[in-house]
Amino acid sequence: MKPPINTGPPGNGRGPTGKVEPQNLIRRSYATAAEKSKIDCWIERRLQFLDREHRVLASGPIGRHYLRCAEAAYAEFKASRSQESRHRTWLAIRTASYWLAQLEKRSS
Repeated sequence: MKPPINTGPPGNGRGPTGKVEPQNLIRRSYATAAEKSKIDCWIERRLQFLDREHRVLASGPIGRHYLRCAEAAYAEFKASRSQESRHRTWLAIRTASYWLAQLEKRSS
């Protein structure tokens, strides 16, 4: 019996035979424990939603500015983990949402 080719950590995408296995790649896509502690899943999902809406509605440079402000506030929150920066992030998300809602009303 041959020894396994790659016996690295389970998150490297390779199984005991050294072949890339899909079930190991799925595990690899998740954030590490240290990164998970800095993530707010609701903010992340809302930012992804706003990004999709920005592309669908073609909100232009003003919408992109609001979205960048929200992303910058979220980056600040991830760095500091303070409740003040979390609140600032939600304010920026709310502002971007208002802009996109206005565009949606105008287009319909």
